[in-house]
Amino acid sequence: MGSLRAAELMQTRVLPRMGSAKRVIVESKTGAGPTLASAQLVRAAPGGYTIALVASSYAASAALYKNVPCRPIEDISAIGLLSEAPWSS
Repeated sequence: MGSLRAAELMQTRVLPRMGSAKRVIVESKTGAGPTLASAQLVRAAPGGYTIALVASSYAASAALYKNVPCRPIEDISAIGLLSEAPWSS
């Protein structure tokens, strides 16, 4: 399952069952791996209403890219695991 589909499932099925009265907007951000989306996430207003869904490889982006707009480990905190899939060959 792709991350966009997983986010849509969270939007339509999981969050309403948790009693969330807030409207949830799913917005796909692409470009330079996860770095452009994470830069927007870090610049978002504080308050706990902005979350991101990223792959586990996201934490390695600081080592893979020369100029990253934020520090993945220091600036963003994980809040949970949404899904996992086995490696296949």
